[in-house]
Amino acid sequence: MKIYFQLWLGVMTLMPVLSPNILAADDSADVPLRMANGAVITGVLKEANLDGLVFQGEKGPYAVPWKYLSAGTRYRYEAQTVAANKGAPEPKPTGGKAGKAVPAKRSTK
Repeated sequence: MKIYFQLWLGVMTLMPVLSPNILAADDSADVPLRMANGAVITGVLKEANLDGLVFQGEKGPYAVPWKYLSAGTRYRYEAQTVAANKGAPEPKPTGGKAGKAVPAKRSTK
């Protein structure tokens, strides 16, 4: 009993010291960028814009829209991009029918 208690006490003493080093991924270069299906994105990140991320691949630059990126990748880049482009004009509606929803009429037979 005493041996187990000492072992437990030693682990609990060292855990706060080791856990920040084990769990923290402060440098975003350590974490690979992924698609929503889990595939790692190849290439070097060039820029993040309102449409998504732009990568420099072997065959040239290519863009990946935000909706196709994993949640972790969006979390790291999307909020910064939107905040940086806060003054950008909003896209105008394309002229489709927009407005209140009209409830369907019931027939009384």
